[in-house]
Amino acid sequence: MKKIKDRIILGAISGVVTSVPVQIIDALLHERGITDVPYGYSASRIFLAKNKTKSPASKALSALINFTNAGLVGTTIAYTLSLTGKDKAIIKGAGVGTIMWVSIAGLLSNVGLNVQSKKPATPLLSFAEHVIFGTVCSSIITKISDDSLFPDKDIREQDKIPLVYTGQE
Repeated sequence: MKKIKDRIILGAISGVVTSVPVQIIDALLHERGITDVPYGYSASRIFLAKNKTKSPASKALSALINFTNAGLVGTTIAYTLSLTGKDKAIIKGAGVGTIMWVSIAGLLSNVGLNVQSKKPATPLLSFAEHVIFGTVCSSIITKISDDSLFPDKDIREQDKIPLVYTGQE
């Protein structure tokens, strides 16, 4: 299989692929009444009034926002691994997932949107979902990426792809 050599494409693909099962799990937890604030509601509240979040169009908007965020987080993980190496990738991915949970679920929900749960399980499960997202995404990145993206000792310096392209050879 041909490996991906572009960090942004790598992160976007890995993030979106990882996001699908996480969104399904989140929806199932909400349908079963275990959580009371699904991702879709929080995402659609970025652009829509509270009373407009249940329409099919708002659900499509929510999915678009979630996939965009997943691609951005996947790209962040790809760059993190490019900077620090693929060793302990799962722990590094979990760390990025945790930072994103605090940033997205914590700060954004409370500062701009005022979306708060009445069930303690909701933020705890959201945290778990973000950690799982980070670990799975980082694992996918290590499997489908070209080794030249990472600072591993086994690759000659001239064969490594620079972290930032400057246009110079």
